[in-house]
Amino acid sequence: MRNLKRALSLGLTATMISGLMVMGSSAASYADVTSEQNQEAIEVLKEVGIMVGDDKGNFNPEAKVTRNEMAVVMSNLMAYNVKTYANTSPFTDVPEWAEPYVAACYTNGITSGYDAKTYGGSDSVTTGQAALMVMKALGYFQYQSDFGADWQLSTVAQGNKIDLFDDVDSGVKEAMTRNDVAQLVLNALEAGTVEAEKNGQDINVGDISITSGVTYKYVTSGKDYAKAINDNQSTSANSINGVTAPIVELGEKLYQGDLTKASEEDDFGRPATKWEYQAKEIGTFADKADYVFTDSVTSKELYDVVGKTATGDKYDWYVAVDGKDVDYDGADLYANRNDNDADFAEKAGLDELTGNGVITEVFVDGTADEESVHVAVINQYAAEVLKVDEDDKTITLADLDNGPAKTSDTFDTDDFAEDDIVVYTYAEGEIQSVYAAEKLEGEVTRVRSNTTDGETGNGDNFVVDGTTYKYNATVSGAERLTSDAVSNDVVAYLDANGYVVYIDESAVSYDYAYVMTMGTDGDKFDNSNANSKSETVYARLILTDGTIAKVETDLKAEDVNNNGQKDTLEDTIKHYTNRIVAYSVDKDDVYSLTIKDAGQADVADAAADVKIENGKAGFKAYAAGNSYSANSNTVFVVVDSADKYDDYDVTVYTGIKNVPDIDAIADKTWSAVALDNKGAVAKVVYIEDGDISGTDQTIFAIANSGAKIQKDKDNGEYYEITAVVNGEIKTLNVKAGSNSAVDALVKGIDNNAADISSKKSVVALKSYTENADGFVTSAKEYTAMDADGDGLLSNGSNLFVTGTKKAEDGTVGLGGTYYAYSDDVVVARWNLDDQDVEMSRINSVKNDTNDVAIAIMDGRTVIGLFIIENKGGEADVKEYDVTFTGKDSKAWIRDLSGNDLLAKGNTVKVSEGSSLQFKVDCVGGYVVDTVKVGNTVLTPDANGVYTVSNVKANASVDLTFKSGTEVTFAVTSARVTIDGKSVKNGEKMSFAQGDVITLEATPANGKTLTVTYGSAQDGYGENPTVYEITITTEKSLSVVAK
Repeated sequence: MRNLKRALSLGLTATMISGLMVMGSSAASYADVTSEQNQEAIEVLKEVGIMVGDDKGNFNPEAKVTRNEMAVVMSNLMAYNVKTYANTSPFTDVPEWAEPYVAACYTNGITSGYDAKTYGGSDSVTTGQAALMVMKALGYFQYQSDFGADWQLSTVAQGNKIDLFDDVDSGVKEAMTRNDVAQLVLNALEAGTVEAEKNGQDINVGDISITSGVTYKYVTSGKDYAKAINDNQSTSANSINGVTAPIVELGEKLYQGDLTKASEEDDFGRPATKWEYQAKEIGTFADKADYVFTDSVTSKELYDVVGKTATGDKYDWYVAVDGKDVDYDGADLYANRNDNDADFAEKAGLDELTGNGVITEVFVDGTADEESVHVAVINQYAAEVLKVDEDDKTITLADLDNGPAKTSDTFDTDDFAEDDIVVYTYAEGEIQSVYAAEKLEGEVTRVRSNTTDGETGNGDNFVVDGTTYKYNATVSGAERLTSDAVSNDVVAYLDANGYVVYIDESAVSYDYAYVMTMGTDGDKFDNSNANSKSETVYARLILTDGTIAKVETDLKAEDVNNNGQKDTLEDTIKHYTNRIVAYSVDKDDVYSLTIKDAGQADVADAAADVKIENGKAGFKAYAAGNSYSANSNTVFVVVDSADKYDDYDVTVYTGIKNVPDIDAIADKTWSAVALDNKGAVAKVVYIEDGDISGTDQTIFAIANSGAKIQKDKDNGEYYEITAVVNGEIKTLNVKAGSNSAVDALVKGIDNNAADISSKKSVVALKSYTENADGFVTSAKEYTAMDADGDGLLSNGSNLFVTGTKKAEDGTVGLGGTYYAYSDDVVVARWNLDDQDVEMSRINSVKNDTNDVAIAIMDGRTVIGLFIIENKGGEADVKEYDVTFTGKDSKAWIRDLSGNDLLAKGNTVKVSEGSSLQFKVDCVGGYVVDTVKVGNTVLTPDANGVYTVSNVKANASVDLTFKSGTEVTFAVTSARVTIDGKSVKNGEKMSFAQGDVITLEATPANGKTLTVTYGSAQDGYGENPTVYEITITTEKSLSVVAK
């Protein structure tokens, strides 16, 4: 069992971390218990059954405890058989569920009521009341004279003597929380039991008996169980038997040695307590540190807190960093006790151990024969939550700066979401704790970097909103801000002490631009005048807000070839042209440029060289088709070129979820990429003249080769095109000169499109893009439906079908075949009478032999439908019966959308001349033998689809089957495919006996595969591993990765 790490041990002087940290352990059993609570007490009491949480997995540590509930706790503590006490309570105000517990405690003298009939069980129990109950369980307060003049003062006085209130926060008259009750009861388990010894005489006054001369002495025992929790020894004066022997603590008395406590070190090397119950570990809990530091610790600072005595020969020193021992002792400290500059270990000739955000805990034990000093140095690292396993309730982390966590390390919690930025600690090869980092956003106004204040650069900092932020010592130099960040926005994450643990470089908003052209005074914004002698360089920039700016720069001749010699200004200008740069502007509006890209923009050689897909992080750019990653902050500057630079159309998209699909056009598309400082994520991507598809929509446009050109003084020439966009009729303003849009909608209308007239056709667009002024600059058409059922229904080369049948039972007939349609299918039609587009509904589709249908399909399901009405054809269409025989209960006959084709019987209606397509889904271990129509044997295509073509009479589809084996797959922590088809855990598939199937399996990271079918199977290859398996009568196949 993984050790528990008690949060209070990491409770800094200001307890900054205590409420944040999630401690890692299989014993950290309550979702709402963090390091802020008395976790040690809560876990021990849970294990022995004294206090447990609710059915939602919560302990509710801050909930108040009632007197009735305290009676339950005490009954559990004392192991009373409460059933035997049922209906014996004298109190009239106790509910039925609590009555046996109150009765048990009352009968055994643990509790009493407010009066003879009133218990007050619904009132919150106070600290004084609860303490009196547990002290009675220890053996105290057996006589009325023990209470003196004030029972509460007497209770507190005696409780303090035996450390009963250690780590209990509530006052004597205050209501107790479950958290404090747990600590009080644990303290009682560790306290010695006593018995009363009377030395005086009883004095009876009426019904009252007063006992004087009572003393309480410890119960002792020479048996082993009396050493299970503490081996404290009594004296002859304070033991009930007048002997020196081990005192019997309450936990030892109740559990007779099954509950044990031992002193150990935890994984960080801190003094700790290890609890076990019935030989099963509950957890190891660190002691509370005597001194805590959260920044660099000098020799003088350490010496000042431990003192001279602790540096002497009598004291043993133990120093550990993240649980790893360091050779350092008191003599080293004493020798350097006056140094207040360097880290204490560094001053002794070791590596620097402490620093900003590093937790240093100091434990000094001056007990005789136990003299020691423990120094535990605990680093805090930044990570991103990589995966949350809701079944196992674990997370895995992706470290953000060369920390020790591996992606194969798991941590027991599900309190975080994927992509959360967290702070973690690590020791003994395990993640020890995790808490959420605090997010900081704002404009950087100053950066101090590359300081010489120690090797870790403890002086590095930056300023946001007037506050100076220093870095946690674990943040490497490459991860820190440079002066480029000044006047830009930053997203940073802080540890619990306010030190920066991570800079989200992808979210730092530098001012970027793309350099279109450059020149000097003589030629200004280009370099056509090679003889210009001017030293002032001007640039035409495309800014990341989409504007084109003409600016003066401070560019001078540089060593652009890195050969140690300054190149000419002309060569420097060439070097900066077609680059992505960061810029700053001085008070005179002069721009300073810094190249930020991975290389000068170049033109694609092939369509695959540039590939950007909406919603996908990975993309390709440059002529070499280099691979890069983008995220939600990446800025895509997408440009359509024009004859004049100032007429370029610029559209800006921020984030991978907003950028359209973009491919290269060979020998035309230019691209460049600027990465973050780590070279991991693209900050800015420049694309010029790409093949842009935009984000998917349902769009029908009335392409019009006769569209008249319109003019706008601000935006130039454009065409107006009528379109249906996601169920709404609108006018698209298509910018003249935008090739893909004009070709699709005006000039180069696809000859395979459905014509309305000699000049108008209906074109289905996958998407279009608009510039910042709302003008369409590119468009991408749908193509014919592919093997996955995506695209346009087609008839030969025509991107439409003829003939419709009315919608019923969730399907609609198009071109002689019925197809399922989506719930939100968009339907429009061309109205012949009005010569215009109108919106319609799927239920309005009627039987018609010559209406034309343009259907957008998604997985063979209709998501968009445009009907061109033609006169005539409304007569009833002749239909024939196609009857299926032989299927019995051996298979389902399904349409191409997966629906039961024979839901209404074994016969299907098919229009004359149409085709019927279906799939056979076998069950019960059967496999298809033959499928025939008359004497013709039907053969399925690659997707398992059978086709009955050109139906012109009633027909019968006859099926025969042969016995096979229905195999159930058990899949754990692996991705599995069978003959290319993905298989999930619990899925069933039928195969003919003797078939050889190809199984490919890829295990989760760091795990080993075991494939069993009857016996263990041997595979070959890796990632995935391939298995050739012969089907027998065995019905179970397991793929397990461990």
